[in-house]
This record gives sequence, structure tokens and C-alpha cells, in this order.
Amino acid sequence: MKFLASILSSVFASHYRAGSYQYAPVNGEMAVTRTMAWRRTMDGYGSGCTQADVDNQIESAQMIVEQIHDYATGALLIDQLNNGTSGTYIVNEIETSASLDSNSHYCFGSIDEEFAISQPFTQTSSGCCTISMQDDNGASFDGSYIFTSMVADVTNNSPRFNIPAVWYIMTGCTDQSLYLNPVDSDGDTIKCRWATMAEAGALARDNGDFDSLILDADLCKVTYDPSADVFGAGIKPIAIQVEDFASDGTLRSSMPAQFMATVWTPGMPVSKKELRQIEQSNSKLFVGLFGDDEHDDHSDLHARGRRQISDGEPDHCQGLPTFTGASPANGDYYSFSGSWSMSWFSEYSTSFGTYVDMDRIVFSSMPAGMTCSVVDTSNGQSDCSWTPTADQLGKEYDLCATAYDPIGRNSERVCIKLFAQAAKVNAKWWLIQWASGFASFTGAGGVSGEATAATASALWNYGCSSRGELEPFQKNAGRIVDEIDLAINAWKKCARCSVDIFQPGSLVSSLWEYPEPTAYVCDASSPFEKAICECDKALANVLGNIGSPDVTFMDYDETLCDATSSSTIDHMPMCCLNNLGSFQMYSVPSEVCCESNQLKPIGTCSVEEGIAYSRTIPFY
Repeated sequence: MKFLASILSSVFASHYRAGSYQYAPVNGEMAVTRTMAWRRTMDGYGSGCTQADVDNQIESAQMIVEQIHDYATGALLIDQLNNGTSGTYIVNEIETSASLDSNSHYCFGSIDEEFAISQPFTQTSSGCCTISMQDDNGASFDGSYIFTSMVADVTNNSPRFNIPAVWYIMTGCTDQSLYLNPVDSDGDTIKCRWATMAEAGALARDNGDFDSLILDADLCKVTYDPSADVFGAGIKPIAIQVEDFASDGTLRSSMPAQFMATVWTPGMPVSKKELRQIEQSNSKLFVGLFGDDEHDDHSDLHARGRRQISDGEPDHCQGLPTFTGASPANGDYYSFSGSWSMSWFSEYSTSFGTYVDMDRIVFSSMPAGMTCSVVDTSNGQSDCSWTPTADQLGKEYDLCATAYDPIGRNSERVCIKLFAQAAKVNAKWWLIQWASGFASFTGAGGVSGEATAATASALWNYGCSSRGELEPFQKNAGRIVDEIDLAINAWKKCARCSVDIFQPGSLVSSLWEYPEPTAYVCDASSPFEKAICECDKALANVLGNIGSPDVTFMDYDETLCDATSSSTIDHMPMCCLNNLGSFQMYSVPSEVCCESNQLKPIGTCSVEEGIAYSRTIPFY
């Protein structure tokens, strides 16, 4: 393995750009998300990653040597090239802009792997060497890179965040910040700190003077202070540990967030003509900064020449690219079912006016299958669309965007979160799945040949309890006529209780929707949606066992229904919550009571746990 490590060190030297780990326990194993960025053509994809690699989810070759050790003893638990330590990634962002020197092109992506582990651990990746980097005083250095994580609690979800492949910083401009936007699904407190040399190697802050980079530990935000950057150019390493803490202050995990910042000076046009010349020019940004040689001493650290900065901010700091109009804002959250689409609008300004002919919008952390169009230079618009696959449903995804103008200046990075819900269904879905014997009938409200409509129509005005198309708040017409009628009546009571207790303000009175069940399990996160799903499932189960409806009682004339008997005793309707999360309705007084999520014979309940039914939606 030492021989392999030496080969990797020589082949991929100087081409590492960014790296991180994130973890979540899944089905008794630990899932790790490994994120990395590499110089294109030295990226594990042969002659360079392509859009075909993104579209087909092609995995890279091994890029790093990584191992997993016991946190307490340091003993090796999982060596490289095993589950969790493959050292690979799947590209989902490619930078090949013609306005950039090819050495600054990169491939960026991530991969999910699972491995078995039962004790606290550390995971470390390492290699040699970094590109030449510069501190605030211009001192150059390079060396081995490391990114390492620590998981102290294997039942814990680590913080989730987004690292960029690169962060471009313009000299002299204040208010340039980058947010990692960490979230923690366990609700733990998140803090960020600078990584040590043991955790980050040559990318650690202690390798030089970096007072120009200020870290807000609570917001996990890095801000650039141009007044502290004497050199004002070059590449600065950024290595942060994102950590989560339990309520008692116990550290649960520590995640690496590494990337590089490129400090440069845009050359601003002095006329509209020069602006157009810049847009049409074949000159490249960052020539020599990411040089071909393994340990170049970079002399050309300024793009298109550096202007003298007078009092106040230089002119290139004004009118930076920004997202406008209906574009998402940083931190926005979108929960959807089916397909999702979003338009992004961007613009920039110079002293001559405001323009929308953007050079590009770079999208990162895109989920597999999402597509985003090339920016339209006539309106600054780029459109993203995505239809999740079945495997992607029920999960949260990230999407980040950065806009670039023809001068090379960039906007702040905007990151949003997407939650892909399962498709929404209702009672008809269960009837089709489990009561197909009802699907061969048509009648009032049904369409021949359409299974969903046919199934519903088989129950249209069925017997004396079903009035209309599964309307739980419509009064029964009379006595129950058969077991199908009895099942519909029980379903109506289950739905009434679910609405009354979980969603009394509902503006919908029938056929409520919920996420399509996975493997016939009602797994909606909302108590109301789960309760309604269980009501529908129970109805479909009974009807499926019966087989088919009695045509005698289909679309039944309510004048044929026998009247129900009246009582001189006042009964109070009650709802009993069961173990499935749905309800059974009963009356007090009656022969049953509710305790421990079930109906019991009257007199056997030590405590009556039923919930009074308040009829928030009146019958009609």
C-alpha cells in the first residue's frame, strides 16, 4: 500500500482544491459523504471530467489515501480502498469557462458510501502536495494536505454544509463573506473554528499570517478584511472544522471544510468600448496562478493588471454581480412533490450602466438529474429543473449558485435547500393498490377504462353510508346495508376524528393528500397526513378482502335506506387514537372505553383516554 500511496502522491500533487466529510447513521451503518475538488485533467477522469460524467453519475478513480481509526486508541479500523475509504467522488460541477486559464479549471463533486462501525472514530485523508499559497504578507508556502473528521457519537448526525470549489476574493473590497450554511438534523448547537496543522496540514491557518480572514464561530461565516491583506493577491488556504455540541456542551463530531480563496484585482474598463473589448477578448484570468509546475513560484498574481487603490474602495468593488428579481435568497427552503423548477436572474453594473450579459452562473452541489441552462446574456436568466427519482424522494438536497460578469467579478454565493417529497396521493391510490376488484365498475362520476375513477365510482353513493364520492362529513342516509357499507362508515369516522384533532381548520372536506407510501407504509411526517393515510389504508384493506362491490347497492337510492333508531340518551362522540396514528370513533356512554391506544370493554379502563369529538367541520 505504501507503493500505491507514493504513486498517488506524485500523480495528484498540486491538484487538490477542496475537501470535506459529513456523516449520518443509516440502517445500522454509517453513511459518509465525501466531497472533493480537483484541477481538471488531474481529476480522476482521464483527460478531464465532462458533462457526460455528471449525467451518468460516473465515479472517479481513487484520488486520496484515507483511513478510519479508533478515536480513543488510534488503532486502524478500516484501511483504504474499502467501504467508506474508496477515495473517490462523482463530479457534479465543472468549471471550464473560456475566460479562465485552463489551469484554474476544476471538477467538483461528492459521493455517498456506507460502512459498519460501532465506536467513535476519526477519518483522515492525506496527500502531497498543495499548490503554492501566499499569506497576507506575500510569503509563499506549500506542503502536504490533510482533511480529517471525528465522530464521537455514532448515533449522531453530523452538521451538513456546503463548501465551494473555490472562493474568489477581490482586492480592496469590504463585505466579502462566504457562508457555510451548516444545519444539524438533531438540533445540536453548531460552532466553527480554524483547523489545526494536525487536522489540515499545509492548509492550516498557522502556516502564515492570515488576519485578513475572519471567522464568525457562531454563523460559520468567513469574511475578508482587505485592510489586513498587505500583499493583496495569490491563493489563501481556508481550513475550518464544523462541530456540533449536545445540550450539555459535549462535542459530538468535528467535520472538515477545506477550500482555497483566490485574491485578485479585476481590471475595470474605462469606457463602454473597453467593456465590450473585455467581453470579446480571448485573454484569460489567473494565468500562472494555478501553474503547470508542481512548485511554481507564481509571479503573475494579478489579473489584467492591478489598479492603484485610492481612498475608499476601488471602482471594481462597485456594481458587483447580484441575483435579482424572483431569484432565491440565501437559506431559502423548498419542499415539493413531483418536479421542481426555478429561474435565477442576475445583473452587474459599471460606471456606464447596469447589464445582464453575464459570463456564466456556476451551480454547485446539484442533485443528480438536475439541469441548469447556460445563462441567457439577453436577460441574465438561467433556469434549473429537476424531477427526482424514486430513490431521491424523502431526502434533503442542496443547490448553490454564483454569478460571474464578463470582467470576472462574482456575486456572493447563494445556497438553498430542496426537500423532495414523495408524490401526493389520496384514498383512491390505496383503492387501486389493494382493492382492484372495485376497479372494473363504472357509474355516476366514473370514466370507463380509468381505474382510479372507476374505483371511486364503485363506491359512489354506495349503500346508505356513502353519499357522494367518499365524503366523510356527509350524513348517512340510513342503516348500514352490508360489510362494505360498514367499512365505509368506519372510514368516515376515522377521517372525521383525524381532521377534528389534527387539522380542525382544514378547508378541504374529503380526499386529503399525503406523500405516496413507501412499500405500503404510511410514512408521512405530519400526524394528520399519517392518520388520514392509515384511515384510507384500512378501508382499502377491508374492501380488498371482500373482493368486489354488490352491484345492488352501487349508486343506491337513499329513499330505500331504513331509518336509524333514535335514543333518549345523549351520547358524546369520542376519538380513540390507536398505535398506527389513526382513530376509532365511539360514544360515551357505550360498551367500550379508550386506554393505551385501543378500545376496551367498559369498566376495564383505569383512565379514559378518549378525546372528545368537537365537530369543527359540520355535517351536511
